[in-house]
Amino acid sequence: MKNRGEKFISKLSAGSWSRREVLATGAGALCVLALPELGIRRAFSQSATTFDYYISPSGSDSNPGTQTSPWAITSLRDSSPNNAKMAGKKIGLLPGTYAVASLASGSDSGDYQRPVLHIPAGSAGSPTVVQSVTARAAIVNYSNSSNVNSCIGQNTGGAGLWTLDGIVINATGYNGSAISYFPGGTNSGATIQNCEIYGIAATTVGNNYAGIFQQGANGTLIQNNYFHDIHKPSQPDHCHAIEEYGCSKTQILYNTIKNCDTGIDGKVDDNNCTIAFNYLYNCPYGAIQGYDGDQNSTEAVNTFHNNVIDSCGQQKLVDVSSLCEQPVVWYNNTSYDSRSGSNSTIDLRSTVGGSVRYYNNLVVMTANSGGPYVGTVAFSSGGIALCDYNSYYFNSYSSAWGQGSVYSSMAAWKASPGSPDAHSIVGDPVFSAAISPGGGPLQFQLSGTYGHGGSSPCAAAGQNGANIGAWDGTVSQIGCNFLSGATPNSPHLSVS
Repeated sequence: MKNRGEKFISKLSAGSWSRREVLATGAGALCVLALPELGIRRAFSQSATTFDYYISPSGSDSNPGTQTSPWAITSLRDSSPNNAKMAGKKIGLLPGTYAVASLASGSDSGDYQRPVLHIPAGSAGSPTVVQSVTARAAIVNYSNSSNVNSCIGQNTGGAGLWTLDGIVINATGYNGSAISYFPGGTNSGATIQNCEIYGIAATTVGNNYAGIFQQGANGTLIQNNYFHDIHKPSQPDHCHAIEEYGCSKTQILYNTIKNCDTGIDGKVDDNNCTIAFNYLYNCPYGAIQGYDGDQNSTEAVNTFHNNVIDSCGQQKLVDVSSLCEQPVVWYNNTSYDSRSGSNSTIDLRSTVGGSVRYYNNLVVMTANSGGPYVGTVAFSSGGIALCDYNSYYFNSYSSAWGQGSVYSSMAAWKASPGSPDAHSIVGDPVFSAAISPGGGPLQFQLSGTYGHGGSSPCAAAGQNGANIGAWDGTVSQIGCNFLSGATPNSPHLSVS
């Protein structure tokens, strides 16, 4: 099979379509729920090569902030006179460990919407950038903090327009969220990229905590980050790598999320968001959950594509609501479910008729047996706009598909209302390597693609000739690019 490249153009929008789909629109291949085109930038090299100000572990707020005479990390406190100087500037954190767990004090202590380190807003043309001078060599140590405050972000009511780039946040033992963002009014979002965030150990019952927690944001970009070991043993369904409330046009792209209670959670009223090219492993209470919808709009569509979901709990578009309340597009995802017992993999039930587009997805269940919903891909009766060109591989099951009723064979499922999965297949997808759970997204490439030998029945078997599954034949990265197993061995050049 001929290798195919990709072309990405950075643009914030409502959702994203593969290059094949965009080309196919003229032939009427897309349904009436089609979203605007969104090409996604996949260049994650650090954008700032020179900085306006510098911070170091041994700096002083009384210094001029030059590289040779840098500020201290306390300049990022909103009480520091240097903080306002940062607006619209590029701030370089020099290599080293920054101890900040003891900094929250006074009136802001215990305010979870007021981070210890505050990034002031810039402008649309010049966002404020806080960046590690050497990628992930600046380690912000917020471990074992007794404060409720998050570590870094922007104070409540901020206008966005900031970027956090290449920082490591060690939150080992911390009872709270690492990054928070609660903007007020119209805002232009934030960018969080190339970071590593880990170690949250939440204990407070009733509260939700996350590596990144945002509410009311518009156009946030969360890309190429590594989240791991984020837990709340007493209430794991309230602990997430990424959580958002009431946000619009969020893009969550190319992240690796491992060993977190829940991966990505859209709590309620999150609209026109895109979750794509992520690798999620061992998120037992759900790789992706929520995105229940905006109860006031059936036109806002959330899109999920080209994600590899490895040995996680159920993917379910419900959290606060009992059923999803807006249209959803779910395509070219690979779900590898290694749980045993009575489990269902994907719950896409919706209150909106004819609202779910589900295609080019690959579902593998390795160890299930017994129970009425094992292997189920669940839809509400009449909820399907498109369900086709998928691949299913079940070790054993008593039912595999649901649309109001449940169906235990592909023939029965195809004969159900709407005749779903007319071109779909059941059987071994034949991956390019034996799957080792947690071994990264690369192992989920199909045999016979990207130069691998053998032949997968999923290769070129999807809609418009794409591969079925996350590695669709054009994608060249899944998960963050600074961990192994995110990119194919041979590079793929951009094409026109």
